[in-house]
Amino acid sequence: AGVKYVGCFKDNRYRDLPVVYTANYKTTKAYCFRYCRAKGYRYFGLQNGNACTCGNTVGRYGKAKSKDCARSTCKGDKRSKCGGPWRNSVFTTGLKPKSFKTPGMSHIGCFVDGRRRDLPTVGGKGSITVGRCYGLCKKKGFRFFGVQIGKQCWCGNHYGRYGRRDKRECRYQCRGDKTTYCGGSWRNDVYATGLEEHASGVTLLGCFRDNSKRDLPLVHGAGHRTTKAYCLKYCKSRGYRYFGLQAGSACTCGNKYGSFGRVNAKQCRTRCRGDKRRTCGGSWRNSVYSTGIGSKPVRLPGLKHLGCYLDKSSRDLRKLVLSGSVTVPKCYKACKARKYRFFGVQNGYQCWCGNHYGRYRIRSNLECRVQCRGDKSTYCGGAWRNNVYATGVVVASKAAGVKYVGCFKDNRYRDLPVVYTANYKTTKAYCFRYCRAKGYRYFGLQNGNACTCGNTVGRYGKAKSKDCARSTCKGDKRSKCGGPWRNSVFTTGLKPKSFKTPGMSHIGCFVDGRRRDLPTVGGKGSITVGRCYGLCKKKGFRFFGVQIGKQCWCGNHYGRYGRRDKRECRYQCRGDKTTYCGGSWRNDVYATGLEEHASGVTLLGCFRDNSKRDLPLVHGAGHRTTKAYCLKYCKSRGYRYFGLQAGSACTCGNKYGSFGRVNAKQCRTRCRGDKRRTCGGSWRNSVYSTGIGSKPVRLPGLKHLGCYLDKSSRDLRKLVLSGSVTVPKCYKACKARKYRFFGVQNGYQCWCGNHYGRYRIRSNLECRVQCRGDKSTYCGGAWRNNVYATGVVVASKAAGVKYVGCFKDNRYRDLPVVYTANYKTTKAYCFRYCRAKGYRYFGLQNGNACTCGNTVGRYGKAKSKDCARSTCKGDKRSKC
Repeated sequence: AGVKYVGCFKDNRYRDLPVVYTANYKTTKAYCFRYCRAKGYRYFGLQNGNACTCGNTVGRYGKAKSKDCARSTCKGDKRSKCGGPWRNSVFTTGLKPKSFKTPGMSHIGCFVDGRRRDLPTVGGKGSITVGRCYGLCKKKGFRFFGVQIGKQCWCGNHYGRYGRRDKRECRYQCRGDKTTYCGGSWRNDVYATGLEEHASGVTLLGCFRDNSKRDLPLVHGAGHRTTKAYCLKYCKSRGYRYFGLQAGSACTCGNKYGSFGRVNAKQCRTRCRGDKRRTCGGSWRNSVYSTGIGSKPVRLPGLKHLGCYLDKSSRDLRKLVLSGSVTVPKCYKACKARKYRFFGVQNGYQCWCGNHYGRYRIRSNLECRVQCRGDKSTYCGGAWRNNVYATGVVVASKAAGVKYVGCFKDNRYRDLPVVYTANYKTTKAYCFRYCRAKGYRYFGLQNGNACTCGNTVGRYGKAKSKDCARSTCKGDKRSKCGGPWRNSVFTTGLKPKSFKTPGMSHIGCFVDGRRRDLPTVGGKGSITVGRCYGLCKKKGFRFFGVQIGKQCWCGNHYGRYGRRDKRECRYQCRGDKTTYCGGSWRNDVYATGLEEHASGVTLLGCFRDNSKRDLPLVHGAGHRTTKAYCLKYCKSRGYRYFGLQAGSACTCGNKYGSFGRVNAKQCRTRCRGDKRRTCGGSWRNSVYSTGIGSKPVRLPGLKHLGCYLDKSSRDLRKLVLSGSVTVPKCYKACKARKYRFFGVQNGYQCWCGNHYGRYRIRSNLECRVQCRGDKSTYCGGAWRNNVYATGVVVASKAAGVKYVGCFKDNRYRDLPVVYTANYKTTKAYCFRYCRAKGYRYFGLQNGNACTCGNTVGRYGKAKSKDCARSTCKGDKRSKC
């Protein structure tokens, strides 16, 4: 009953029906039926004409064609076919497995067992069936059971510790029901009882990416125990808010998740090793669930997480206030009560407070995941790692007058000269206190890590506001502290001391030396600009300088050693730190408002000069060069005019304008003695009158003829005066002696004569030695005569002397006697010369010769203009 043909099935050496009996000549359908039924198998097969095969399952390797099972004749009955080579003709034996109710039971597979049992609890032994083992294990509350070696029943909540095997290794017949298999030797045929582990409050949050840094920091290799329920229990018992299942074999726990991003749920489909029916994440993928634990709700006003920061033995946050059962709220309250701006929780049990943080740089939040001892659902830093928070306490950075000024450019020469690299202490409040304590009017925040202080700002110009929002303050990551070479500038609220300084003006920063630039000491010690101003003005000085913060110097001239940049004069005044008082060997120079007296001075214009000098006396006054100084210098020497040239020289003279006037714009060089005024230019004189005028004297017939060279044989033969010579004195002396010409030489000699010009004329610039008797006029020069005519006329007329005309001459001579008179050549001289020799006619030729004869006109007359071309060497006013 129940014998039925199932079909033709493939077989191989691993056997579809495991029991093979080579019956040979006994091989018939009836024999194999009895053989297999007697052994309790549900199926029997005929193979290759000579073998019976028995088993409880069939078809593992698939069906074959019917003709494949009709190739071998049964050895026990040649009329019938008994399968074929590796082909089973399969029939049922009519036996059926024992029925039992197994709600929720499901077959999982064949698994290896070991001495430390995969399913640890013995359910039963002996006449075991699958149904009986199911009942025994389910009654004990186990989720899984396994039947082994046909007679053993094992129970447990996890399986798979030693790995899975092929089904063929689990084909021992159950002792209690031979129609079913009950594992094998050290092989469990594992089933689920249908019971599930309790996992209430668990919510799937998604599939998330993981890596070696770990999204959920605690990793437990659960192996064959890996199930959702096991990982929940494991992580919840440790106080974590979230758990994950990864790669089918690991539990991960943490209080935060998602650091590396979410991925598609398809990437979390690896089967759990503890329950092959379920999925447990994937390779580097966490299936993340909540454990049901939530952080305790506490109101903490002002609390803000700032990040994970490295700590060292010298401590980033200086004050340890709690140790032990620490939580974030506890630490917050303890530090806030002590007025600290920041707190950090470290290594799960320490609470540190401070007003600055970040000294040893920020780290990844992944390094701050040690559970708080007082609340395991939150993190409290790590080993030498602070989880830093703001308490919300604000340290006042406002005082009267504190105000944002703007964003300003800076460079290596510094707009605000005092730079303090505060690093992790850098905040607006800290820099405010630092600079105010030092007495500065302004403070700046630069590049996130530096405080800058000073009393003036904006030297290099304003920058865009966004340039000062590029660097985060190292002491407070929530705020911005300037940028690279950009200062966010504020006032400290300090103001300079007020003092009345009428007429005072700042001039600049100047070098000083051992021979002081400003020679008089005004005062020393607790100096301010106002006090120095009062001291020097009271003494009548035009300028004062403050030096090295504590010295006051006074003088009427400055700038001897040159000007320097303002940045070299930024020492704070001892008497008022909100202002600068020079530097080391540097004077911050001011004008007191007093002016030097320069009455009677008239500006005559800007005049060209060169190496020959328009005003002959040049005095390099250097740092003393002012209008008043040059007036005094030239006036004391008797000059009628003085000039200021190139900012550093005084020029003096009695005449000006020899090289022409130029535009006033060319005389704008600043005076070295007073930078507020202009003193000419390069080869340009700003010319003024000194107020000295030449004495008015009537000298009839006087005429200046020029500057002439003199030599030891003398151009004008008669020396009549020597010493305190003036032009009028010499004029009178020579005229009284009936001389036609006189010359003043070298400032103190007076020479007379009737002829001049023997050694040729020179430039008037060579005849500019002052007269000893009147310094407002020139009296020649060294071997130079300033020649004048006295107005005396030497008679050249006698009876019959008459102009005949202009006549041609040549080498054969019209008038045969020729005398080269040179510098004596005048009409009067040639008249006397020829008359003395008894000639009827005399002539003047080429400006330097007298000609005599008794006849004239041999070569004919010439034009009158031909005889007006040469000036008489003996009288430059006449033609010869």
